[in-house]
Amino acid sequence: MSASQEAPDGGANAELEAAAPRRHSAEESQGSQNADHLQDAEDEQAGRDVYGRTAEDPDTDADGDLDEEFAAYMRSMHGSGKKPPRAFMYAPGGLFNLGSVEGGQHVNNQGDGPAAGWRSPSHDGPLFAEEILTAGDGFAEPSWFSDALRALDSRLLLLTGTAGTGRRTAALNLLHRHSDSMILRGVDATVDFAEWRPDGDEVRGYLVDGLSQPQQLLKGWLVNQLIGRLRKAKARMVIVLPDAPGLVRELRRELPRHVVTCVPPSTREVFAARFEARVPDAEQRDRILTALGREQVGELLGQDLSPAHVAELVDEVVLEESDFVTILERMSFLAEQEVPELIDRLRDQPPALAFLLASCVFEGLDYRIVQEEADRLLELADQRLDAKLPGTREEEESRSNPRFVFGDSMDDLLRGIGARQMPREVRSASGYGYSVEPVRFIRHGRSQAVLRHVWREYGQVSGLMTDWLEKARPENELIRPIGEVMGMAARWGGGRRALSHISALARSPERGTRQVAAAAMAIAAQDPVLAGEIRYRLTRWSLTKGWKLRATVAYTCATAYGVSRPDHALTLLGRLMYGQDDTEGHPVTSAVSSALRALFTSGQQSAVIRRLSEWADEDGRRSEVALTSFTYLLQDIPWCASQLHAGTDAAEHIVGLVHQALNEEEHFDRTRRAILSWRQVADWDEQSRDALEALLFALSYGMQHGVLRLFVSIDRDENDSTAGKDIARQALTAWRNGQPTHTSSGTGRSTSDQRSPTR
Repeated sequence: MSASQEAPDGGANAELEAAAPRRHSAEESQGSQNADHLQDAEDEQAGRDVYGRTAEDPDTDADGDLDEEFAAYMRSMHGSGKKPPRAFMYAPGGLFNLGSVEGGQHVNNQGDGPAAGWRSPSHDGPLFAEEILTAGDGFAEPSWFSDALRALDSRLLLLTGTAGTGRRTAALNLLHRHSDSMILRGVDATVDFAEWRPDGDEVRGYLVDGLSQPQQLLKGWLVNQLIGRLRKAKARMVIVLPDAPGLVRELRRELPRHVVTCVPPSTREVFAARFEARVPDAEQRDRILTALGREQVGELLGQDLSPAHVAELVDEVVLEESDFVTILERMSFLAEQEVPELIDRLRDQPPALAFLLASCVFEGLDYRIVQEEADRLLELADQRLDAKLPGTREEEESRSNPRFVFGDSMDDLLRGIGARQMPREVRSASGYGYSVEPVRFIRHGRSQAVLRHVWREYGQVSGLMTDWLEKARPENELIRPIGEVMGMAARWGGGRRALSHISALARSPERGTRQVAAAAMAIAAQDPVLAGEIRYRLTRWSLTKGWKLRATVAYTCATAYGVSRPDHALTLLGRLMYGQDDTEGHPVTSAVSSALRALFTSGQQSAVIRRLSEWADEDGRRSEVALTSFTYLLQDIPWCASQLHAGTDAAEHIVGLVHQALNEEEHFDRTRRAILSWRQVADWDEQSRDALEALLFALSYGMQHGVLRLFVSIDRDENDSTAGKDIARQALTAWRNGQPTHTSSGTGRSTSDQRSPTR
């Protein structure tokens, strides 16, 4: 019998015979047929079919399920006594080529392919109980956790989020909580879900931490197959994915019931949960926080750190071997280790590099300001942030347009540099409030770590950043962060030219730029080596003819540099008012007045009042600046009242300065308003009342025209306050009658009880 006669309808076997390279001889065909009959007889006697299987043997496919079509055919052939055709081909997932083929194609017919339950080459491994228990120990359950548990009822959950937000920890807790089992497995990120199969019936959960080919999840049929296999195995799977905006949007559209975004709990909640887990004893936790400083720890936790960084903080805190400063230095060191990788990742993205530098300098300011400064830096860089430039004309014509207005979105930029946009908050300015949405890094200390790294490792970055920051808008909220960066840069750079970029700022005609230089000086002076050079430069600048440098000196005295060195600062301020004409005087004297008020409010009240009293006795600009500044300082009623009430040396200076200010027309009105405001405070504060009456009684010894005008104002004041009114009326009556003015006051105290005036 020929092959074509054996096959039903003369189909497949006839085609194969026709395609054979040569025909068998009659003897070969007869021998082959005899061998076939012998094998058939043996199979029939053993009850086996042509594939060596008995009727009781199960027929399985790759999933362990019966291939109904093939099995039904084999049973019908076996039951009817008919012999199945020898050339019948059954190879699910196989490939048939009926012509010449070139290439690396492989077919496995040894029973270990997909038809025999073959598993993909991706590597699965057990998740050890220690890791699962550690993830649950001190886990602060976020608000979305219950929703994620319900979503996991579908067998598959896609957990998205930025790095460091606790995605893996949350995934482990979800799997363990849902299955109540410790038999969990991790799946390699290179898994192909078209080939992957659950590993036995005992495993209740699978974790895929990252997926190298996430686009496969957009194939609905593939996801349905995966869910079907998990359902049959009574298992669940959580896939952790990065928060890539485009991918997440597609997944939410295709799999809305399976996608959950990992948003960490507040920093304080995470810290409290982990701290309690590491230190169960409440008294010991209280002792540790007290030793570190609760306010300092609270300020750090208010920066909205990521869970991963909170865990680092808790690990440092529980050691009880370091103070708070050492802990911050350790966390900053950890942040600095991440910087090279961050720079390498953004190397081919000039907008992202510009945004990173702007965020480092202006961290904590509104995202709109950060974006504007990043755009300005990118434009100023003029391709200095581009790692590659086009070579040929064709490449140049096809390159991306830097002026394209729909570039990287704010969300993409923030994710790329590891930062986030904080909730809206209201800040106040002089006379109005405004809302901001600050940009902050999720890693504590990242801004300084990045700036230090790029400044030290990339020499040309310093020049670019200096050009950029010098041309920043001279706005108050930008002055402090720019000054801090410039000052830190002087400490990072070192050498004889460490302060050269600050000196250039100090000579600027722009007030804001000079204030940046002053803030930079204060930061740089924290380095003991640079402090000596800064002292030398300020002393030399205070004697120069140029008003720009002298104004910078005054601004520097108003910073932490002057506050920590009050005598030196006051000496510098005194020198600044020599040899000035009217055209140059105003910027300097205005800066000096601001510096005096800053020193006064910083706790140097007595030193400032004493120096003002000395300057007021002189002629010229120093006397004018002293009285102008004093009229503002007199508004600090509590401090002035405390000095007058206690009868300190500062009290004598206060009385003398008030007397002089009242006698100067340009200072009279502001001084009078300050004393009238003092009367309102004296109505409900006994110390302020006693101090005011002591001041007025001392002024009554010298009834010059300024004091006389003040007493008239008090006598005619429509305010119901009685503080000092009796003293003013008695002094006026005595003056009108030509009598001495040192009569007893309304408090019943005699003249001898009052402090006599100094002038």
